Amino acid sequence: MTRADEFIAAGEESARAALQTIRELLEPQPREASNWLSLRRQLRKSERP
Repeated sequence: MTRADEFIAAGEESARAALQTIRELLEPQPREASNWLSLRRQLRKSERP
């Protein structure tokens, strides 16, 4: 029974460690990413001969 308790405690600990990473992945990306895309399009247009 103590071995099972150790496994449960280890699982809880790893879940807490991963929780912040999961939250960051679920949050929407900042608006700056769309601005970057428009800048990239402008660069492509200026590179055309």
